Amino acid sequence: HRVALVRYATEHREGADGTLAYLVLGIGDYQDKRYAAAWDELAAATERATELADYAVYYRALTAAALENHTAAADRLAGFAQRFPTSPLVAGAQRQYLESLSLGGRAREALDLLPASPQTAAEWTLAAQIAERAGEKIRAAQAWQRVYYEFPAASEQAAAKGALASLRAALGPKYPGAPAALRLTRADRLVAAGQYTAARAEYRALSTGLKGLAREQAAVRI
Repeated sequence: HRVALVRYATEHREGADGTLAYLVLGIGDYQDKRYAAAWDELAAATERATELADYAVYYRALTAAALENHTAAADRLAGFAQRFPTSPLVAGAQRQYLESLSLGGRAREALDLLPASPQTAAEWTLAAQIAERAGEKIRAAQAWQRVYYEFPAASEQAAAKGALASLRAALGPKYPGAPAALRLTRADRLVAAGQYTAARAEYRALSTGLKGLAREQAAVRI
């Protein structure tokens, strides 16, 4: 099927059908990690794409990032939301834009563009990684703490735990302690997820490690 599609795209290169064929080829090759082929095919699609131009731009930027050309990826995604305001790819494009900015030596700029209030584990993880790349270790630790304490069931847990251990060692006495309310949140979320044994262990540790009202709350919740 791919051979036939390549032939069709080549024969109809100047038309809309050929553009669509190149787009399909490029996305498929990107997903199959044939990045060099995807780069060329998506270039052909980007040249003439109209209705699906957002997909061509987005996947060519993803291909550039996969090839570790983060400058090219960031350049292609700059202003994506303004160019394609109704695209379903806007959120993903913005995340990749910030990621590529930070990996392309512009982490400080990416840090200034982060959303004020991340909502998900993935958003907090990105914020933490960009802060680290910008040399803001305390800010990075605080962002990783949000991942660790607020999203105990998230796939980013292992990364958060490892990053916090490294930052604790690097910062020493400057390491920011997590607020008591945030530490309680982790145990509360474990309860909500039905992980009662893990939650009890968290509450038990908090009942001896915290002070005042937070300590009493942990003790009661055991």
